[in-house]
Amino acid sequence: MRYFFLLILALHITVSAESQKKYELIYPQTSFDTAAAALLLDDKGTATVKGKALLNNKPMGYKVELSLFPVTVHLKEYLELEQKFGIKGRKRAALSPLALSYRIITRINSLGEFEFSNLKPGHYYLECFVVLSKEKRGATFEGQEYFTWEGGVIAGPLIFSEYTYYKQKAKYLSGFVTVSKEGETVTAVVKN
Repeated sequence: MRYFFLLILALHITVSAESQKKYELIYPQTSFDTAAAALLLDDKGTATVKGKALLNNKPMGYKVELSLFPVTVHLKEYLELEQKFGIKGRKRAALSPLALSYRIITRINSLGEFEFSNLKPGHYYLECFVVLSKEKRGATFEGQEYFTWEGGVIAGPLIFSEYTYYKQKAKYLSGFVTVSKEGETVTAVVKN
């Protein structure tokens, strides 16, 4: 009997693991040009990118990380793949780990502002992910109280127990910015 129980348990775990969603990551076919990316990100520039992050056209008040990528052929192909596949199916576009390592990260402040400094002239791509959480409350029916009165049963109040849960939505903010000359301060906007 014990072996039968263990067999059923193992079968259940295997079926559960197989039924979970598995994503196929699709990478750009173009190889990442590390030399071109390194030239833009080597901290010897004098340009600055300042800007605002807008969530639903309002300044975002969440302190999240914002990434700045140099625009390369690899990144452009990734963005095309991302538009093609989206996030609904089993195929997902992905940047190569090497391309992910060539970026600068800053934090968006509580007013929705950000800044990148020491940049060289060139084209850049900005992106961040924001996870919004809302606290919701609910109640589940637990039963009903009954009491007797003069030999009869009378239904009393319903019994509910309250619980709290959170609904989360992920928002993706992005934008492009071009720095044309050294020492320039460029204003950029990232939005959903």
